[in-house]
Amino acid sequence: MNEALKSLIAGLRSSKFDNYGVTQVQPKNINIVKEELAKKFCSITLPKELDLRALTTKVNNQVKYRKQLELTNRERKNLPFILYRLDNNEPTIRVVINNMDFEHFSGFRRIIYAFFSGYKTESLITRILRDEIKRAIALYEIDLTRLHYLDQGRNQFLYEYGVKFLAKHLINGIKPYLVSISFPSGLYNSGFVREAIISLFESKDIELKDKIRCFKEIGTTNVYDSLNQDIASALIPEVDENGTQEYKDILKNQFYKVLGDPRYSQTTYKWNSVKSKARQIFLTWLNKDALELFFKIILDNARGTTKESAVKYRLAFWEAYLPYMSSTWVLLGSDARRRAIRLTQNKMLSYGHINSSESCVFMFSIGDFTFVEMDYGSLRIWENGKCPVSFGQKNAFLSDIIYARLLLKKFIHSSSSTYSWQNKVGDWLYFNCRVFKTANDWRP
Repeated sequence: MNEALKSLIAGLRSSKFDNYGVTQVQPKNINIVKEELAKKFCSITLPKELDLRALTTKVNNQVKYRKQLELTNRERKNLPFILYRLDNNEPTIRVVINNMDFEHFSGFRRIIYAFFSGYKTESLITRILRDEIKRAIALYEIDLTRLHYLDQGRNQFLYEYGVKFLAKHLINGIKPYLVSISFPSGLYNSGFVREAIISLFESKDIELKDKIRCFKEIGTTNVYDSLNQDIASALIPEVDENGTQEYKDILKNQFYKVLGDPRYSQTTYKWNSVKSKARQIFLTWLNKDALELFFKIILDNARGTTKESAVKYRLAFWEAYLPYMSSTWVLLGSDARRRAIRLTQNKMLSYGHINSSESCVFMFSIGDFTFVEMDYGSLRIWENGKCPVSFGQKNAFLSDIIYARLLLKKFIHSSSSTYSWQNKVGDWLYFNCRVFKTANDWRP
């Protein structure tokens, strides 16, 4: 027993004794010692990675040549930790399991640890090992209460629905729950816990508010960063359908931070594992933010002037085409940036800079074409790849846009209230992008 534990136990005794000489024990200290003892008893000293690689090679070679396993006691002790390295090779798995110590509690405890550590729902190893664990519990009458984290009905962790059972208990806090049941800290990032977290976000029976609470907790640590794509796949569509704007903002900020911007090549690879539906929804959120940012700025500038009405018509027109925009980008001059910070309370995720203080530029693509809307300039259209400014570009020159040589088409925003320019642009979009909208869609 280590010195810290000894001092805790010694601290249980107070200086007061009752009339019968019984020590007055402080309940708080009893609980502390109980928790420390449970943690110590549930913990495992893991073998070194180098030893496990060597043992895996040795076992594979011996099974290949049909020899009985000739191992040292130490190697037999470490057999549970090479199971998930055997590539679902059933004959080798069976040989290894037959040589593992299920009967003695110390060996059984290590097997359970290895089971949770490498857990994969669809894995042959998981299925075989689960059956062997349940068989051993019955055969050797193993007392699971000796492992605190499997006590009080938590033996359900060992059943086929174990990850779903754990998932329902994580909704009030992942780490707090694992700590409360003395789950070994070395297993916080185990295959079992990771699959339970994914199950939590995929479950139709867990309320969205509970999922958001867990999502915010995950955002405070990098332990589960590799789960972000799976979480995004499950959570983005649900929040889009049933969530509030606050929930959308929470997801946008976190996924933008850990996965980057899915619109631009330097970060799109992180989104490749996110399901296409979720990725498309997230793109729509970002595109909507860019559209709104641009029009918030120019509406703020036009407020109370004759230009305000024309800006509202432009906003209504492009809102109708928002679902067809595949990429967007906003470029802001210095004064426009300050205005944007004020209007959005500094919640902008990304934007570029342009060398004109008042200028505000909105770029977007539909089909094979790139469109550029100026704050009070004309609408300009290029074929994709020929626009002088690229999506995601951090610094641009206004002159490059105004005097571009490869310009394909230019429209002036004239007579907005009669839908003059809207009809012209709408016809162009129909014939070139096969997107059809009418004045009913454009009406402010």
